[in-house]
Amino acid sequence: MHILSICGVSPFGASEMINPYLQEMDREDFSNVGRHCVGVAYAAEKIADILLQHGLIIDKERDTIIIGALLHDGDKRLEVMRKKAKNI
Repeated sequence: MHILSICGVSPFGASEMINPYLQEMDREDFSNVGRHCVGVAYAAEKIADILLQHGLIIDKERDTIIIGALLHDGDKRLEVMRKKAKNI
């Protein structure tokens, strides 16, 4: 969760962040992206648990799947900022 907060997509609410492409403050709320990441991680956990039960993955792979799902859109805010800067 800390990584999502650093990236400006915390599921717990909006945060201000400097747009590194424009060098100005960005106040857009990206908490919906954080909530999406949590939902995807929850689904990935359920799938990984089934794979683990059937011996198709090991514990470490389960953890990697869940972490990957949680962070899969962590850079979404920076992606949007880059697109905004490109359009100016």
